Amino acid sequence: MEGVVVATASCDIAVTGYDIHGNMVGEAAFSFVPGQLFEVPMVKAVLPSTFTGLQSFTIGISGGEFTPALTTLQTDNVAHTNYW
Repeated sequence: MEGVVVATASCDIAVTGYDIHGNMVGEAAFSFVPGQLFEVPMVKAVLPSTFTGLQSFTIGISGGEFTPALTTLQTDNVAHTNYW
């Protein structure tokens, strides 16, 4: 939106992976701590090796400087590797 200023804030990010049967196959947690307030570069997060046999995953903000309802999580360049 025009005229909106967005500041970057620290947050904790939780990821949970599920297999084709809906069973949880892995959990991961990451912390994002920006070095500046505006135009902060993104940080690469790599999921652990427990995320195998993955059908789907959830990702979200689990905590931070503001309540998760007042925070957005931006992602870019999501990549995956299939092992058959």
